[in-house]
Amino acid sequence: METAKAIEEAVAQGTQQFIIDLRGNGGGNVHVGYELPEAMGVQVPMPMHGSIWRVSDLSRERMERLGTYIPPGIDRYDRIPDMTMENPNNVFVSVLTDTYSFSAATMIQDGGLGNVVGQPSANSPSAFMQTFPFTLPDSQIQLTISETWIMRPDINADQNTLWPDIMVPAEDALDAALEFLQNLDVSN
Repeated sequence: METAKAIEEAVAQGTQQFIIDLRGNGGGNVHVGYELPEAMGVQVPMPMHGSIWRVSDLSRERMERLGTYIPPGIDRYDRIPDMTMENPNNVFVSVLTDTYSFSAATMIQDGGLGNVVGQPSANSPSAFMQTFPFTLPDSQIQLTISETWIMRPDINADQNTLWPDIMVPAEDALDAALEFLQNLDVSN
């Protein structure tokens, strides 16, 4: 929340260029992927990523127990077709990545909000998420089950690899992003 507040203040003072360093970031809270662009004034489509969400009886029981809202009669969500983001402040975000990055950074690239600088991540931008433990009733073997297949927003992009717009060794990503942003015209 402190970071979002600082971003809001920077935008209010006219800042239009941001760098988010995700090198070494193995993932985290997906809600940050909504909060930071929203702090920049960007209207992020919900859900941010296209997704296929199958709500089985087991999933429904778990979500009800956790108090998760499930619209009546819904047993599946499919990807939303338009991932266009409204960007009234003309912000541009450079996301720094390396082989250890796993993040919602695809929305920056796919939503036209900025670029990715560094190395491709070893993880896929499309992945199973929302996992929970489950014990088989007879054998008592414990498994992990996923409720959701999250797909990167651009269905025409590589679903297995997030390719940087500017490919450089991870240690050079910040310098490459700074050089790019120095030459960027954000006036339109």
